[in-house]
Amino acid sequence: MAVPLRVPDDPTPETEAEEERGVTLRAVGIGVLLGVIINWFQLYSEYVIRSSSTNYSHFPFYTFFSYAMLAVFVRPALRRLTGRYLLSRSELFTILLMTWAAGMVPANGLVGFMIVVMATPFYHATPENGWAELMHNHIPKWIAPSDPEITRGFFEGLPAGESIPWDAWIVPLFWWSGFVIAVAGVSMAVVTLLKRQWVSHERLTFPLVSVAVDLAGDPNKIKHWLLRNRFFWIGFALGFGVLLWNIPGHFYPTFPQFFMGRTYHPLARGFPSLVSKVSPYVIGFAYFVNLDVLFSMWIFHLVSIVQRGVMNRVGMGTGGNEDQWSYGYTGYEAYGAMAFMVVWGLWVGRRYLIDVLKKAWDPSHPIEESDGMMSYRTALATFILGSIYCILWLSQAGMELRVILVLGIGNLILYIGISRIVSEAGIVYVRGPMSAQVLSLYAFGTQSLSPATVTATGFSYTTIAQGTGLFMPRFMQMGRLQDFVGGNRRKILAAVGIAFVVALVTSIVVTLYFGYTHGTQNFNTWHIRSGGQTVFNDTASKISSPFPTDWIRIRHFGYGILAMAMLTQLRYWMPQWPLHPIGLTVGVTYFTQQTFAGVFLAWIIKLVVLKVGGVSTYRRLQPLFIGLLVGYSLGIALTALVDLFFFPGQGHYIHSV
Repeated sequence: MAVPLRVPDDPTPETEAEEERGVTLRAVGIGVLLGVIINWFQLYSEYVIRSSSTNYSHFPFYTFFSYAMLAVFVRPALRRLTGRYLLSRSELFTILLMTWAAGMVPANGLVGFMIVVMATPFYHATPENGWAELMHNHIPKWIAPSDPEITRGFFEGLPAGESIPWDAWIVPLFWWSGFVIAVAGVSMAVVTLLKRQWVSHERLTFPLVSVAVDLAGDPNKIKHWLLRNRFFWIGFALGFGVLLWNIPGHFYPTFPQFFMGRTYHPLARGFPSLVSKVSPYVIGFAYFVNLDVLFSMWIFHLVSIVQRGVMNRVGMGTGGNEDQWSYGYTGYEAYGAMAFMVVWGLWVGRRYLIDVLKKAWDPSHPIEESDGMMSYRTALATFILGSIYCILWLSQAGMELRVILVLGIGNLILYIGISRIVSEAGIVYVRGPMSAQVLSLYAFGTQSLSPATVTATGFSYTTIAQGTGLFMPRFMQMGRLQDFVGGNRRKILAAVGIAFVVALVTSIVVTLYFGYTHGTQNFNTWHIRSGGQTVFNDTASKISSPFPTDWIRIRHFGYGILAMAMLTQLRYWMPQWPLHPIGLTVGVTYFTQQTFAGVFLAWIIKLVVLKVGGVSTYRRLQPLFIGLLVGYSLGIALTALVDLFFFPGQGHYIHSV
């Protein structure tokens, strides 16, 4: 039984004056300050303290934590002290929008991996790997620092008395920042063009936004409604209590602790392992996901395990070794399914999209556009100009036009597909089933591509964002959240843009500073220590061992299209069909593997609640899972603070995907 999530109506503010207090200087100032703090603390905690990795989800962890503390505790406390809210709900949402934009930038969200990829090809080149002969002549000077001594300090730390070579990074970072901002502009434009179709016509539920709105509380009540709900405090006690209990064990190893890690369970020879890891962050959000989506997520993950295992056992092979973000033949099948989902969604909304184009051409065309961060004309112009800039940029980097086009279309499919999954289902950890880089290289075969093209494709991994769709999925959530902001909503784009640029600069400066001060080889995080080497080992291998177009992979891509078409048609024919097509698109991915246990447990809990107590009981228990999220986020933040003061460089890796 699929129960639609209750989506709050657009809020009614306390007064008309309150409604205008949306994008205020106060809110923008707080948003910028929190964005800087989030970037600094997340980088310091992950890199220097070697604590948790907190930037894999589509609701960035420290963004959620700072917003939850501000909305649930700080804001009501200030009202009790002063007799009025010092921040309106619209201002609160503005702050969240800005910190959401800022929170997706640091570490493996963008900047950390971007800088590592830039720094890797010259520093890690050796006679054994042959990078110099294969790639160095095809790397433009403006794309990365070419002096190994410049990047040596970043990886190894600077000797005493030496200063950070900021000037060597100015040119490449200037051009990469321009590329990143162009991609962000294109992503925001697509969000503007698609949002009304998803919100008003298809009625997607945006569960992550619903949780954020519930956290803001009732504008007409002095005390936050969650603070008066016993289920909220039960959930809070569970989420916070487990982590609080574990803290003494950090000092005294013999102290009993709750196990918060993951366990791999081998099933049989040739079969991938089943992973059990119970994350409150996964369970808390998964409770708000429709039952059929949860069921499909874990069922299709099991199907992918069985498929890969059987293919291995009968000697068919499963492909693989394309890159770290792709999953062989099963990845192509899932990607084909996602491509069908995206194209089908655009076809379903074709009349709306035609109206959007008419509105962009003729502003007098009768279609509403005031709920977007920009007008349709501005969005369409931004999409076109941003795309042209990206094409020219990649061309100057050495990439052939045909590869640029396939890479761009492939990324759009991933970005829109993941945005759709997060908006419709509310899954907080979603990764694409393969990278657009792999799609473009295997579609043409590296035999027909120049080494410069393959090398430039390697550099394009700077924006892989661990396969999460980079900016667009987060921007889509932000686009829905801005519907709850009063006043002139067009100001939101400026506020979000300021937060994004400030976070980008902050993250770049802090990442370089920590790298040259401490040496990134001392950081206990994959994307910093070995991610760049993985990218260019794969790139060098594709140059040194060229291959033709891989028709086997393309055939599996077609299988995915057919399977998705069948599942989609079954949903139309039989509304009670239990398998949601979304599961087919991401069931094979690493994120689904790691969150399998949490999703399965949330499905069991929700199934029992709906069968025993019905929809009313399900809604009554929503505060329990919101409390679980809030308590868990406070516990992780407290653990990071304990590591900061007592275990610098030896932190406790508790939270990740």
